[in-house]
Amino acid sequence: MQLTWRISGYLAVVFSAFMDMCVKCASLEEALDTFDSLRVHDIVTWTTLIIAYIEHGCGEEALECFVETHG
Repeated sequence: MQLTWRISGYLAVVFSAFMDMCVKCASLEEALDTFDSLRVHDIVTWTTLIIAYIEHGCGEEALECFVETHG
């Protein structure tokens, strides 16, 4: 189980870095597609998504994501 968590943790970091790169290249849609392609969302991927929305001026969507993570 610990090995599974490590692999999942590393993948989350890699996917989050890719999402961040997409956002910085002005491709919020690509970042959203990447987020949606993940089977499991953790605090790293949720935080990356929230920051992506904020950086693109989508405060309402960012707040909705925040509420969903703390639901």
